[in-house]
Amino acid sequence: MQVKDFQNLDILSEFIRKEIGIFFPPKKYTEMSVKITELAKEHGFKKIEPFIEYLSNENGSRQKAELLASKFSIGETYFWRDRELFRVLEEEIFPNIIREKENSRKILRIWSAAASTGEEAYSIAILLKRLIPNIYSWNINILATDINPNFLDKARRGRYTEWSFRSAPAWLKPNYFKKIKHNEYALDESIKRMVNFSYLNLIEDAFPSLSNNTNGMDLILCRNVLMYFSQQDIINVSDKLYNCLLPDGLMITTPSESFQYLSPRFKTRIVNRVSVYQKTDKEAKSIEKKVAEADVNVDIAELLRNAGELRRQNAKNKEKSTKKKAIKKDINQSLVDNKKTDNIESFDVEDVNYLINKGNYEKAESILAKTLSNKALPENLLLMARIKANLGKLNEALDYCDKSLEINKLNPLAYYIQSIITAEKGDLELAYSIMKKSLYADPQFVIANFTLANFANQSERKSESKKYYSNTLDLLEEYKEEEIIPESDGITAGRMKEIINRINIV
Repeated sequence: MQVKDFQNLDILSEFIRKEIGIFFPPKKYTEMSVKITELAKEHGFKKIEPFIEYLSNENGSRQKAELLASKFSIGETYFWRDRELFRVLEEEIFPNIIREKENSRKILRIWSAAASTGEEAYSIAILLKRLIPNIYSWNINILATDINPNFLDKARRGRYTEWSFRSAPAWLKPNYFKKIKHNEYALDESIKRMVNFSYLNLIEDAFPSLSNNTNGMDLILCRNVLMYFSQQDIINVSDKLYNCLLPDGLMITTPSESFQYLSPRFKTRIVNRVSVYQKTDKEAKSIEKKVAEADVNVDIAELLRNAGELRRQNAKNKEKSTKKKAIKKDINQSLVDNKKTDNIESFDVEDVNYLINKGNYEKAESILAKTLSNKALPENLLLMARIKANLGKLNEALDYCDKSLEINKLNPLAYYIQSIITAEKGDLELAYSIMKKSLYADPQFVIANFTLANFANQSERKSESKKYYSNTLDLLEEYKEEEIIPESDGITAGRMKEIINRINIV
């Protein structure tokens, strides 16, 4: 089989980018062609065209993304990769975070967003155990995600060869690993328990989300992955990662992953060759400049009078040019960004949701608090619970769930959110019990069945996890493949089926 069998390499490059985010520019088409040819042969295809048609088929999109990831994703990692990064984490970043939290909420949330085979996430866990003497009095959640299921399986096993220690400090192996055979070492179980590994596609999947634990992060490590993305994908993904952070939270990339394409919302600083990006609410915008550059007639004074009037005006002008409508949308969003929070009448829940989607949780919290002081609707109480959870204020989030349940004791969504937050606090048994209450209130609540199955799976309740995964699949038959499941933060019915089938429980 020759590469010439598939001539349209532009289409192939775009397909791979959309599925797993890895971007092949024309100068790398030869490398891409070699890999896709190898992958086709491995799966019994004699020609590339039918293999591409098979991959392009809408059915089983996640399995096919995993198939591509198994060939195209990079697994080059090792313990203490980039010694300068770990020096900065040990001497500056973690001491500052620990000092800030040790006298209040001892909750620390970290996400390794391209975890590969787990060495980075486990290195972080080991470092924290060395830095925090009373670590078991803390609630530490280290999330490690990747698109390659083979990498994740290896990471969960926690077994590594000498090659994974090529940059590690001398004390690492004797203190945290046990030699089990020639050239293979098993990680200490206490360290393994500190890290939760999960599949996540940075291009396709929804985040931040309570449902996949990507909200309210203190620190995100997104290293050696953005360099493979297109410029637009870097902007989109980094913007979503920004929204996953707590106020003043940090994201770290590598020096080679140029910050010029990251979301402009980040405050950028370089600490001893380590690229650090901080979440800040000072998001500079110049709507007037956009309007001036667009060369269209827009009455700024009229548009800026109030958001409600602008929305009505936009509705009347649907036939106008796409360019002009895009500008008006920017101005409408600018109104929400620049409104004064003391004028509560000028805001509505749509504005609050817009701020949440932007990751501006503090302003959303301030606005909704004033709304609730006037009238505490159950749905707004739960919205506040979500905001508090995204800000890391888990106890306050639970208080708002309780307030909502005082109004309606049979609200399945209230129990669902309460359960997710309880799991974030580290009490999986209580979270499991609360999620059952959600199903008691509504046995057909799809995301509650799915999450309860996940909880059961994590706590080794295999028969119960099988039962609830089976229930979920039955309920999903009522949905179209592309239909988004309520309260799932964007997961479609088709994607949820793929996730369940991938777990191999049912």
